[in-house]
Amino acid sequence: MKIFLKLLRESFVFALHEVAVNKVRTLLSLLGITIGIFSIISVFTIFDSMEKNIKEILGVSAKVKLVESKSIHRSEGKAVRVIDKREI
Repeated sequence: MKIFLKLLRESFVFALHEVAVNKVRTLLSLLGITIGIFSIISVFTIFDSMEKNIKEILGVSAKVKLVESKSIHRSEGKAVRVIDKREI
């Protein structure tokens, strides 16, 4: 346990030293992470607003209750078409 704590302390001190020495690299890394997070949030916001606008244009309600699922089931070698009309 003492060895683990000693290694953890050494790693922490080394990391702080490297951050202090390489200020430009640290700044650029933080800038890159910030831009990446902002980009992801922007893309999700754009897609959400596009979906909302498309639903408004097409008049699609978000409260759709009827779902149709067409599938073919085989029974005794014969194809039988089943239409499922259950409410969610």
